[in-house]
This record gives sequence, structure tokens and C-alpha cells, in this order.
Amino acid sequence: MVINVWSSLLPPAVFALILAGGSRLFYVAALRLRSRLILHRLNMAMSDLHFSFEEIVYLPYSLGDMKQQILTLHDLRCECDWSSWMFPNIIGLQIVRQDREESGWLAYLPADRFELPRLQKLVQEGRITPETSRLIRQAMLTNPLVTNAIVNEVYEKIIGR
Repeated sequence: MVINVWSSLLPPAVFALILAGGSRLFYVAALRLRSRLILHRLNMAMSDLHFSFEEIVYLPYSLGDMKQQILTLHDLRCECDWSSWMFPNIIGLQIVRQDREESGWLAYLPADRFELPRLQKLVQEGRITPETSRLIRQAMLTNPLVTNAIVNEVYEKIIGR
């Protein structure tokens, strides 16, 4: 009896689901690794890159209506906004309520407007390409320290403390 190697593999539908669901995880892992390697070649680290909160877009209803509904900082969380499932690309960060009873988000930070002054300087000097800058910006948007800082800023802006 001849055993076909392909017949023992996962059915195509299961394989497609694993690929679609896991592609984002692999993308983020590869993104972080590549950006760390690039920054290492530039004698820099992610912690050397500073950013501002100027480009966060707040929804008009979020500042007034949500003030009463958000009790603590733990009521908010950051989610990546992806361009697709199969070939993921981070296009921004959504700041949403933790319980997700109401659909929608409170604030949004577009990835292309998330500027890091040090990266801009490196692009102007010709040391990195705009594509490399985009890659590092996306890696920063997946960094838990950065997302926590963004959530803190949104919370402070909504609550008004």
C-alpha cells in the first residue's frame, strides 16, 4: 500500500483557517524581529524612539457621552486595525471599550500618521527608506508599552484629568 503524504495533511479548509488566523501572529512576530534587527544596525533600540499623541483622532461622541460610561483605565483597550486577513498590514490602532457591548471605537490612530521624529530624520538623511520607516512604525504600534501609553492618553483625554 502506498501512502500519499498529502492525504495525511490537514484538510484544505482547516489549513486555510489556520493560515488566516495565524498569519497576523506571524506577521507581528516577523515585524518585531525585522525592526529590532534594523534598529540594531543603526545602533538604536525601540526605547530610543519617541512619539507624540497629536495624531490621535477622537470621535465627537466619545469625549462627552463616554465620560460617564468609562469608569477605570481598564475599561479601554487597543486593537490593531488590519487591512486584510490573509496578507495582513496594520493600518491603525483602534481604542475601544473593553466590554464591547457597543460597537465602534472611541479613538483612532492611523499608522501612516503615527510619526516618530527620529525616523523622519533618518529618512531625510537617507539612512533608511520610507518603507523601512513604515515597518518600524507598525512594529511600534504592536509594542505593549506603546499601546498602554496610547490607552492612558485616551483615558486622560476622555475623563479630562
